[in-house]
Parts: sequence; C-alpha cells; structure tokens
Amino acid sequence: MLTGKAISSITFKVVSVKIILFYCILWFIICNALMTVNLSSCFTAICLLKAINCFKGYSVRLTLLLCFLNELCVFVRVCSILFLFFLKRILLLYLT
Repeated sequence: MLTGKAISSITFKVVSVKIILFYCILWFIICNALMTVNLSSCFTAICLLKAINCFKGYSVRLTLLLCFLNELCVFVRVCSILFLFFLKRILLLYLT
C-alpha cells in the first residue's frame, strides 16, 4: 500500500509536469501569435529551441509534434499570404 509520503510525491510530480506542459503550450501559442507579425526564420528557430528545451526530458514525441505544428503554422501562413497576394492581383486585373 502507498504511504502518504509516496502519494504526495506522485501528486507533486504530476502537477509539476502539468505546469511545465502548460508553460510550453503557452510559449508555443505566444510564438505563433508573434510570428503572424514577423515571419522571421530566426524567430522560428528561437521559438523551437525554447520549446525543445522546455520539453527536454519529458517526451520526444511531444517535442517532434510541437516542431511539426510550428512548421505547419508557418507554411499555412506563408501560403495564405501568397494566396491573398495573388487574389488581389487577379481582382485588380478583372476590376480595371
């Protein structure tokens, strides 16, 4: 049977992992929000390094998922900017 000390130790570990995961996800959201203004690859690299250091020792899969999601967000943003640029050009051609 688990003693009170063992239960409190397990509870503390679970709570600390949840807090770290919350911090990492919050950092990821902030990075992506800032990247809507600044699509700098240097900034992307800084965000990824921060996120990887955050998840270091917790889950390799989560880190890889975070990297994939970050790159996917950048790709979607770039595609949407290009789409809007070409849409504007097409509309200008047809309206003039």
